[in-house]
Amino acid sequence: MQKFVLINKFFNKCGIVVWGGQLTRDVVMLLRNIMNKEIKKSLLELGYNQNWLDYGIIDEEYLLNQYRIFQSSDDKNTEHYRYMAFLDYLKNKTLLTDLEMENCIKLKDEVIDGLSSYENRIHELIRFPFLTDQQFEKIDGLLGIQSNSLSKIYNRISILRQSDKTGVNLKLLDQAISLKDTVLERKLLDYKNIPKNCLELLREKGISRAVRNRATSMLKSNNYKSVT
Repeated sequence: MQKFVLINKFFNKCGIVVWGGQLTRDVVMLLRNIMNKEIKKSLLELGYNQNWLDYGIIDEEYLLNQYRIFQSSDDKNTEHYRYMAFLDYLKNKTLLTDLEMENCIKLKDEVIDGLSSYENRIHELIRFPFLTDQQFEKIDGLLGIQSNSLSKIYNRISILRQSDKTGVNLKLLDQAISLKDTVLERKLLDYKNIPKNCLELLREKGISRAVRNRATSMLKSNNYKSVT
């Protein structure tokens, strides 16, 4: 039924009017063949492969709509379209099954412009807030993270996830400082009720002057003046 609805939509967008509003079997078969060719063409030109459809990251309607946008747009960087499709997929999720997560990691591009959105997609998967702890830990094992960029993001999110549960503490902060990740340090400073000894450590060893200055300023506030 869903396939028939999509064929009907495709038919209408082609500007073809059927007498009496009825599609004969032969017309449906003809249109289905046309649509299947259009789907294959869209997959190829946008750098997708069949797995994007099979894994449910996109559906045929999304693909055809995106291809129409691509055709009329000045942006011919196909990486942007695949990355946006993945973001849209995650945006509509409040959880991922283990299989869905593994499919996201296995998902590849069929690039024709030399650009892959794979690493950016894995960045977004690591940031996905609804991963269970077991799933998050499994990402490292499945990927065998070696890319400096991926490793940095993974370690950053790992410490932030732990801080969400326990609050910022010296053990986590030591790990953060060892990573020399100023973005992470700034995010840790945003946590409420950060302990005084953590601020003192950031004042002394923060990777950037901005972090050190902010920690110093926070220590001078009334919240910490009376804390020994």
